[in-house]
Amino acid sequence: MRQRLNDNPVILVGLLVIGVAFLLVTRMNGGSKPPADQPAATTDGTVVTTEPAPAAGDAASAASADVAPAAAPTPAPVASDFKAGPGLPTAVADAYADGKVVTLLVYRERGIDDRKVKSMVEGLRGRSDTAVFLTKAAGIAKYSRITQGVDVERVPALIIVRPKSVSKGAMPEATVSYGYQHPETVQQGVRDALYKGRSDLPYYPR
Repeated sequence: MRQRLNDNPVILVGLLVIGVAFLLVTRMNGGSKPPADQPAATTDGTVVTTEPAPAAGDAASAASADVAPAAAPTPAPVASDFKAGPGLPTAVADAYADGKVVTLLVYRERGIDDRKVKSMVEGLRGRSDTAVFLTKAAGIAKYSRITQGVDVERVPALIIVRPKSVSKGAMPEATVSYGYQHPETVQQGVRDALYKGRSDLPYYPR
């Protein structure tokens, strides 16, 4: 066989060409890698998928969507004419005219949180600068000129109307807060309603 190859160099060249082609095809197939967007298989047969890392802006947006900063209620005008009449009892109009903080709690009789908040609001009756009013949800229409001004959406709802001497402008201002209230939170709401200072003071972190 070797003598025949030596006598016929054409056969020898053909065998060399076939051998080189076989090596090239083998290396090309063995060195190929899976595309970047396809899952890569591990040595034990499991498949590992990768997700692109979110950009910095996307991560910040996701974090801000999960955690919302708490904010104090913003005073809103409740009525253009705060005189006794339909939707505004005489006692409420008189308390406002006397310069008192008007607190109105709308609650449900059987609600657990409602009963707790009710007892806390009733504790304000000892303050000479505050007038306390309570109504069940079924009687909310009696105070509609207050509740509609702050868009009461659910109960228990604690509405605090700022005194006439503190409200900015001709219309009374009020805030509404919902759900369970801590005793200190209720007292703080009254103190905020009586506050006459600036609301745009700069903040200096420690």
